[in-house]
Amino acid sequence: MKKDLCSITIAKALDELGFNRETRYCYDPRVSKIKRDPNKQIRDWNHYLRPPLFHVSVPTVDQAIDWIREKYDVVIYNHVPPFVNPKDKQNRIIYIYGVKFCNRRDGWNGRVAISCGRMSHNIYAAKRMAIMDAIRWIKKNRICSKKTKK
Repeated sequence: MKKDLCSITIAKALDELGFNRETRYCYDPRVSKIKRDPNKQIRDWNHYLRPPLFHVSVPTVDQAIDWIREKYDVVIYNHVPPFVNPKDKQNRIIYIYGVKFCNRRDGWNGRVAISCGRMSHNIYAAKRMAIMDAIRWIKKNRICSKKTKK
């Protein structure tokens, strides 16, 4: 499995929110594995294979971050510039990602801080944590996508 892919939990949650972008990987619950599509592109499997649900598209963390920002105006950003923890004997770089909802109507005053992130030595793990925070907030607040707002 590639290190920059979303986890299966995130992929399923994104699917519930309506993720339908082309990806190179899919999760097959029959074998409990993430597989690469031979055609290198998977359209929204879930709409073609119902019922039962056989595949879930698995995006990279950056694809998921872009989709969440474009559809829900929830921005995942580098909360603190990467730094080296002086107490870490291995001198590893630490990453922290934050999550904010940006209300386009209210502009500067319409921002809502969702999460300030947690420290991680793995940039992809830090991004995955921020994606899960964003997904939980979207589900909790039942935010409609921009396309469904009228």
